[in-house]
Amino acid sequence: MELTQRLPYSVSQPGPADVPGVGNFYVEVLAHKNDHPAVTLYLLDTHAYSPDEKNFKGYDWIKPGQIEWFKETHASLEPSNKQYTLKHLDMAFIHIPLPEYRSTTNYKKGQWPEGVTAPNKNSGFKDALVNAGVSVVSCGHDHANDYCMLDKTGEALNMWMCYGGGAGFGGYVSFF
Repeated sequence: MELTQRLPYSVSQPGPADVPGVGNFYVEVLAHKNDHPAVTLYLLDTHAYSPDEKNFKGYDWIKPGQIEWFKETHASLEPSNKQYTLKHLDMAFIHIPLPEYRSTTNYKKGQWPEGVTAPNKNSGFKDALVNAGVSVVSCGHDHANDYCMLDKTGEALNMWMCYGGGAGFGGYVSFF
């Protein structure tokens, strides 16, 4: 995080010390008149490997403290966001995909050349995003995947779940 903060044009910041992970923060993009936020970007630290390999092999998941931080932060920003005269956009960015990215039944646009290496424990973060009205969540991690999937529960269209493709430190690519 210290390195990222020093990069040109970086708006990265460490999140609250009492929330698991370092990169839990949000960025507001103001409307052209600078009177109200038009976009809120939530960035959450998805950690690394599972802390409970005995029961959940693979990768780590969004922790309950992070979900509570997200809910509280969203609720505190909502009054100001509702004052924006157009439709306010909420987006979330994570590194490790949510387990729901494994769905093969949702509408998908783009390339899916490698498997989804999401956590094997579902912490319910997708539900928190949907309940807050977040329109898009984007991840990385599986660098060859480059698609967006429209999450659907019953007849309700919930949000777009997208991959950001191969970007970041230590990225790799795949030719498909």
